[in-house]
Amino acid sequence: IGDYTVTEDTSWSWRYTPSYSKNTVMGGLIGCVLAAAYLTVMFLLDVRIKDDEDLIRQMIHALDAAAESMDKTLKRSTDELKLTLSASQKPLEDFNRTVDSFNEGVRDFSEFNYNLRGTVERMDVCIRDLVSVLRSSARGLERRERQ
Repeated sequence: IGDYTVTEDTSWSWRYTPSYSKNTVMGGLIGCVLAAAYLTVMFLLDVRIKDDEDLIRQMIHALDAAAESMDKTLKRSTDELKLTLSASQKPLEDFNRTVDSFNEGVRDFSEFNYNLRGTVERMDVCIRDLVSVLRSSARGLERRERQ
């Protein structure tokens, strides 16, 4: 790119003489490389549909992405559901034991209620009989007093 010369005093000195032809060729090559890089990047970033194959390729890619997203979401939901079910297992067992105990108590209460109803009915009959006997006795006493 530059030339050097030796002067008579034997000291080195650099003298720059631009070479227009070399600089033009180098600038042209650098420009070509930059243009090729720009075109390559623009081609790779271009998402427009150019033909049927691009359309099919993009549809397949979109469907794959949607399927992958749904798969991840379903796996996450399934894992959360498993955790929720395992965490709720003991409270459900406790609840079932409580309901079974309540049902046992209800059966006992039903039996007690049945027996109590029978006892109350027997007492009602006895009280009616007692009232009937007391009335007949009171009538008999009233008749004797009148006589």
